[in-house]
Amino acid sequence: MGACPGRGRRGCREQAKRGLDGEVRRRLIFHGDDECQRVTVRASDGFEHGFEQFNKIRALAVRAKECGASEHVRRALFELLELAPAATATLTSGRYEKPRANWLITKYVRGTFLGPGDKLAAADQEYPLLRWEGRVSAFARKDDGTHELSFNESITPICEVDVEDEGARHNRGPCAGRARIRGICGWYGAR
Repeated sequence: MGACPGRGRRGCREQAKRGLDGEVRRRLIFHGDDECQRVTVRASDGFEHGFEQFNKIRALAVRAKECGASEHVRRALFELLELAPAATATLTSGRYEKPRANWLITKYVRGTFLGPGDKLAAADQEYPLLRWEGRVSAFARKDDGTHELSFNESITPICEVDVEDEGARHNRGPCAGRARIRGICGWYGAR
């Protein structure tokens, strides 16, 4: 019996490569921190492949942040660049100990379509869509060094059946009328 019974030479090579890739990430990116790698990969795969709910992905992402995923990735980049040890020490200590946020805004919309559900998608779409348009309406730096943002948001359902947004009736789009979207709400925050 070989190392990969029933898989053949190609299958055995692919399995070995996946194992090697994972071990390289564990050692070189996550510096042997198995738990941090496991949580980070679960969050990433759950989002990328769509098999986790958003609240679960967010909880995993928070755990990945708390266990130091960004610190591991940053340190791995410095090692790949072969920075002088003094430069790496400066860039990973003091006021630079924790990586700074990049001010990406994350937005989520959650809701439930109520009404006829056999043809929710518009004729040229596979799924019903929401067009979410948002603009920063105000930005200010406060005396304590934090920032305050305000947004103007417009959410428009794009679907085949007539849909009314129960939570924000003023945002009716081309689908307004017979069906409803219950509990539609937005959530956003700086990361």
